Parts: sequence; structure tokens; C-alpha cells
Amino acid sequence: MSLTDEIAIVAEAPGEARPRGRWRALLAHPGAIFGIVVISVQVVMAVFAPWIAPHDPSHAYTNYVLTGPSSHFWFGTDELGRDVLSRVIFGARVSLQIAAICVGIAATAG
Repeated sequence: MSLTDEIAIVAEAPGEARPRGRWRALLAHPGAIFGIVVISVQVVMAVFAPWIAPHDPSHAYTNYVLTGPSSHFWFGTDELGRDVLSRVIFGARVSLQIAAICVGIAATAG
């Protein structure tokens, strides 16, 4: 048996999957698809937060303190009259940055 035959046998080992096969296996699971969609929506929401958010997240609407959800404020307002939906959208940016920093530190340490 030559060296090239041994390399071919090792390359075709049953435990090894090609990258395309891994994606197909991943996309065969509904839970994986759901997770990919959720993470993608969060990333898009975080990146485009200034254009998606309906209001300035730090502006206080003093006439609308602690109002419930309505057509003007979808998630309502907080105790200072700030739009909760806008604050959630902009908060996704901070969460994404913290997650990226944690993954970078873990990858460096690992």
C-alpha cells in the first residue's frame, strides 16, 4: 500500500464530514434553523438600530410616563417616559458587543 492510498483511506474516514455535509446536517434540525434565525434577527437589529428604533432611546416623553403598550409606544414607556422598544433595540447593540468581547477573550485564552 502506498502513501497516497493511506492518505485517501484516512481522508474518507467515517467520522470526518465535509463542510457541506455539516451544513446539511445542521439545517436538517428545526431547532438549529430556529436558533440561526433568532441570532440573525438580533444581529441585524443591533447593526441597524439607529434606523429601526422608532424613537430616541434616551429622550424622555414626560407626558407618557409609565404608559402601557400602544400604537405610539409598542412596548410602553418606563418611569421616566422613555420608549422601551427603542431601549431594547439599542440594548441589543451593547449585548452583541459584550458577547463578541467575551468570545474573543475565551478564544485567546483557549
